[in-house]
Amino acid sequence: MSLFAVLISLTVFSQANVDFKKANFASDKEGFDKAVTNLQKADSYFGQGPHRYERALKYYLLANDFNPNNAYLNNQIGTIYKSLNLPNEALPFFEKAAVLDPRYTVEGQKVIALTYHLDMQWDRAVQEYEKYLSMLDTELQKAKKDAEKEAIQAEKDEVQLRIQQCRNGKEVVKDTVRIVISNLGKSINTKYPEYSAIATEDDQKIFFTSRRSTVTGGEIPPGDVYYYEDVFYSQRAEDGQWDGARSVPGAINTKDHEGLVAISKDGKKMIIYRYRNGGDLFESEFDGKNWSAAKPIEEINSQFRESHAAYAPDGNTLYFVSENIELGAKNRDIFYVVKGADGKWGKPVRLSDDINTPYNEDGVFIESSGKTMYFASQGHNSMGGYDIFRSEWDGIQWGKPVNLGYPANTPADEVFFTVQANGRKAYFDSNRRGGRGEKDIYQMLFVDNLELTLKGTVYNSVTRQPVKDPKITLSIPAEATQTVGVTAGENGQYSSQVSTRYTYNARITAQGYDDFETNFNIEDINLDSLTARKDFFMTPGGDVVWTGSVIDGETGQKVPAKITITEMMIKTESKVDVTADKGFEIPLEGGRAYTVKVEAQGYLPQEEMISANDAGAEDGVLNRDINVFKKGQEGQFTMNGKVFDATKKQAIDAKITVYKENKSVQGNTSSDKSNGYSTQLSNNTVYYVKVEAEGYNTLEERIKLNVPKSRNSHKKDFYLTATPANLLAIKNIYFDFDKYDLRSDALAALENLKKLLGNYPDATVELSGHTDTKGTYEYNKVLSLNRARAAYNWLIANGISKDRIKYTYYSFSKPAAANTNADGSDNEAGRALNRRVEFKVYNIGESEEDEE
Repeated sequence: MSLFAVLISLTVFSQANVDFKKANFASDKEGFDKAVTNLQKADSYFGQGPHRYERALKYYLLANDFNPNNAYLNNQIGTIYKSLNLPNEALPFFEKAAVLDPRYTVEGQKVIALTYHLDMQWDRAVQEYEKYLSMLDTELQKAKKDAEKEAIQAEKDEVQLRIQQCRNGKEVVKDTVRIVISNLGKSINTKYPEYSAIATEDDQKIFFTSRRSTVTGGEIPPGDVYYYEDVFYSQRAEDGQWDGARSVPGAINTKDHEGLVAISKDGKKMIIYRYRNGGDLFESEFDGKNWSAAKPIEEINSQFRESHAAYAPDGNTLYFVSENIELGAKNRDIFYVVKGADGKWGKPVRLSDDINTPYNEDGVFIESSGKTMYFASQGHNSMGGYDIFRSEWDGIQWGKPVNLGYPANTPADEVFFTVQANGRKAYFDSNRRGGRGEKDIYQMLFVDNLELTLKGTVYNSVTRQPVKDPKITLSIPAEATQTVGVTAGENGQYSSQVSTRYTYNARITAQGYDDFETNFNIEDINLDSLTARKDFFMTPGGDVVWTGSVIDGETGQKVPAKITITEMMIKTESKVDVTADKGFEIPLEGGRAYTVKVEAQGYLPQEEMISANDAGAEDGVLNRDINVFKKGQEGQFTMNGKVFDATKKQAIDAKITVYKENKSVQGNTSSDKSNGYSTQLSNNTVYYVKVEAEGYNTLEERIKLNVPKSRNSHKKDFYLTATPANLLAIKNIYFDFDKYDLRSDALAALENLKKLLGNYPDATVELSGHTDTKGTYEYNKVLSLNRARAAYNWLIANGISKDRIKYTYYSFSKPAAANTNADGSDNEAGRALNRRVEFKVYNIGESEEDEE
């Protein structure tokens, strides 16, 4: 639910708090008794502490279904959602509790402000935080105990920081950083917190901290929601994906907290965090098979909390994070120690105030050259929670920190950040929206200097067919003499090794086409395969004469016919009579495409598209015959098969409707799960088949078959996917003609979709790409794919796990509006509605089942 919708809904909330009393529900005694039982169960689980909150939530929601106007109940639900780091879910319940009972107003206002902050609605968030500050001022005046006054003042200080972070965010997001972000997926991330990831130098193994249910001991700390921390690792499989996570071998993990902190460059030492003395750091060594029992690092541990550390590349300097006020810590600050000749760490030194702020710093990391430090901070110009910063070593001191920018940082917490030795890839964790759990691990690619494979196809700009044997030269204008190797493929395809660092120049020549030249940047990057795509469109040049005959498709005999040829853009029409003993000669103007309709007595009408630059034209002549089929005889065949459940692979009952290309109904039939279906179709004819079954998503498919005379039937099965019980359709996004780049209105819609997916961690989305009817079906199939991929790549780059996204593409087979008017003229407005990507979001409102 959007904030706007939530606020509007407040106007219709009942202003009266309804207590759980029999007198209030005299007409539904049975429902009342059941609701009270659910409320009592929920209170019992809630009273057992945060680790039982999810179970309590299940019963609170059941009670709320019966009586949604109880302030206490709404506040309890909001409290649980907030503790689970789901402020958007908490918001409507806190707001409603405040309307029903003013005692809950203050907490509700805090969540309202935080939710606007996380939505990056900076100005509105500041307004809501200021309202909350005013409420805190009132509470402070009423407070009598010093401890209560100190707590309220600390809360005010926190709100002032949040207000400043909103102002920072408003400026930081103005300059979007060229990076690509991807969630590591379900092999690493679960519904529990995963964080503090460190990969080996070869990027083949990754270590991280998790609080999942399989930790050593399998216990949840008192007063907590999640299990104790353990250190896990995963290795890359042969396909390059991460395999299932396992507990690290050896004696590191115990029944208590062990959180990964650092790994030495040679991979032989590991620092972990344990909750001793408020938090201490321990070191373990690897013997090639197991990790040793970790020993405390006495030189830096204190009675105060030490939370994180990082080895310098040479192993002789150790950076760490401490709250040790005896060493000058103002809050949580970054220190370092240097190893002495005796092999022991020296006296800790606090980094300057250029690095450390009055707020918390954490997650320090030194990259492989030793000259760049990354760390997290709530201060500097953070836009919310912790942001990641970078500082450069100038030989004397660490320089002024620079915010990594958006979307590397968000208003959520980004804390532990590590960079691979090549400097191109980083791993970090965040509780940003769109993740699988409370906190997820992500990978980030720095796109400004990324080496990857560029692929694409050279197309005829009129017919949208691939150009035959194009000659492509790529060069870098900034490097006047530098050309880039290009590998030519079939059907106009090419590939080349490129870098995102440069702008490229493409020069293309092909027989029968005008020379083509353009400059372009590397866009549309696929993170998984490290590839990018760029297609080119060449203008045909020169006229040709199309020669051929009209042929009986079964006997091979020439037949007399009438040909009507229509130019596709300006709609000029000409007719040609063809005799049986003589073929035809039709002039085709270069740069134009035509529709061809062939009519012969006793034969089915035949339609196709042709242009002067179709493959096969030589020396100004295109030789191509036209095949036709007799009505009701050799030109027809029987298509039969069954309809299956796509998951269970079991046959099901279904309804099948066959449409002609003009969308008129060819016929209806039923598919029985025992006997299947059977329908008569014509050869070489375009049909659209709609398959429907109760409880399943409707399938629409375009088919065009040419069954040889040696057989008169064709088997085709269809597979339907079950319809989820909870489905939400989202507003479409639209594209300019023949384009697949995202317009500004599309970006706004995608932002809303991202927020929705962030609000519902179990939700998944299906994207489908569509086109209008300009161009061939095959060309538009690629265009619809690129449109779906554009939305897919945007969601991936903005932190949505690829495991939650599925995309399909339909060319022009599923129009949302008519492409032509009733009189056959072009319907430009209708075609604009067909150039789209549709969204379906599943599992809205569902949550994972609690274990009983």
